[in-house]
Amino acid sequence: MNERKQKKAEKVYTYIRELWVKERGIPTHRQIAKACGISLGRVQDYLSLLEAQGRIVRKPYASRGIRLADPEGEVRTDENAETVYEYLKEQLPQGDIPTQDNIADACYLSRGAVRQALIWLEGQGRLVYGEGQRDMRLVDVPQNVQQNERQN
Repeated sequence: MNERKQKKAEKVYTYIRELWVKERGIPTHRQIAKACGISLGRVQDYLSLLEAQGRIVRKPYASRGIRLADPEGEVRTDENAETVYEYLKEQLPQGDIPTQDNIADACYLSRGAVRQALIWLEGQGRLVYGEGQRDMRLVDVPQNVQQNERQN
């Protein structure tokens, strides 16, 4: 994963954790954006990254629905990310690097869902980007992680 992305995600995580420790409060996306010096749109990306890493848990459609994950937490899966991963496993070995539009069309997902799935996969270390945005490769997942995911 890109070191810059990880540093920003770490900054977001640190802010959420510090606010929780000091005030037992969870910040809004706007508060995170302001405190961390990032755009409101990127807050969602970094939260997805942290969720994929198992560091936070989010409750969809809930205001302030972010929770710090249990350090002994289980491996989480994302159905859209798994669909995209399977599609990429078929396409990349053939030398075909699809665009987000191609992935969205093939997997019957919105571009936004594809973007979040790619962030999820990157956060789990299952997808690595090269120099360009379309320069990507899949990383083999350890057997124990695959078994945990099947059990969930």
